[in-house]
Amino acid sequence: MEIFNWIKDIEKIYEDLISKARDANLREIEEFRATQEKILGELLDQKKKNVNDTLLLLSDGLKSNIKSFEEELGSSIKNMDKAYQEKVEDLKKLIIDKLGMNF
Repeated sequence: MEIFNWIKDIEKIYEDLISKARDANLREIEEFRATQEKILGELLDQKKKNVNDTLLLLSDGLKSNIKSFEEELGSSIKNMDKAYQEKVEDLKKLIIDKLGMNF
């Protein structure tokens, strides 16, 4: 019976079409996934670069602030030492007078 042969042919064509569609969809899904993974990798690399650049800027700013602080601290210590040296004799006299040891 020819009708059964036609039905078998139609079933085979239907199965082939489904198989081809499934294979095409799987390829498209794999290509899409690969593309998305590439995009995600590029985004992560860019974010990592931005973080590293920001950390470098912060580090440079901190180094600059630390250097400025050290310079100001050194200057303040020198000024205090100078003021102490200028006043040390007066302080010695004041202490001797307060202790009552001025002979």
